Amino acid sequence: MFAQPAAPASVGIARRDVREWLTEWGIDPETRDNAILVTSELVTNALTHTASEWIVCRVHLAEERLHIEVEDQHRGWSLPAQRRPGPDDQGGRGLLLVGALSSD
Repeated sequence: MFAQPAAPASVGIARRDVREWLTEWGIDPETRDNAILVTSELVTNALTHTASEWIVCRVHLAEERLHIEVEDQHRGWSLPAQRRPGPDDQGGRGLLLVGALSSD
């Protein structure tokens, strides 16, 4: 578990920390890369959709499943929602990726 200020630099810190933990735990490279991407998307959503001062990330293994949780202070005006972005849209795919990779 780690807490970070709700700042753009926290996304990179979260990716680095999760990579280090999962490498230490011996998680296979594909699962590790997927978990890093999911973490990145969840932390980015916490930054984008809240006015939080901090973000907490928890990563743990239970019953051979990897669990990733990102918590904010829920100070936002909106919740992230899945969208159907067009082929030229720059964003809007994060929750689609999280859903696909989380069920994998």
